[in-house]
Amino acid sequence: MTFFFGLLDVVLTMVIFYDTLSLVYQFRNEGSCDKREYQRICFTWLIFLTFCNYLSCDRKGFLGTLIRLIIFGGKAFIALPVLGGTMKIYKYLFDDGNLEKWYKKVEDLVKSKICKSHSS
Repeated sequence: MTFFFGLLDVVLTMVIFYDTLSLVYQFRNEGSCDKREYQRICFTWLIFLTFCNYLSCDRKGFLGTLIRLIIFGGKAFIALPVLGGTMKIYKYLFDDGNLEKWYKKVEDLVKSKICKSHSS
C-alpha cells in the first residue's frame, strides 16, 4: 500500500505542477494573470507541501490505511482545482477573518496564562 499512496502523491504533485505551468504560460502569453489565480496557486503549494511534510502515517493495518486515505483525501481536496478546496480554505481563513479571530484567542490565552503565573 505504501507504493500506492506514494504513486498517488506523485500524481497529485504532477497536477499541481501542470496547474502552475498553465498559469505561467498564461502569464507569458497575456502579460498578466488574475490575482485570485495567483493566490490559489501559491496557497495550494503552501498547504500541499505542509500536508506532505507534517502529515504522514507509517502505521500498518486497517487503521493506518484509513488514516493514509484520509490524508490523501485532504491532499486531493487541496491539489485538484476542480474541487476548489484551496479557495474555500482561503475564503474561510482570510476573507471571513477567522484566522485573525483564532490568533486573538490564542494571544489572549497565552497572555492570561503568563499574567496568572506572574501574579502567583
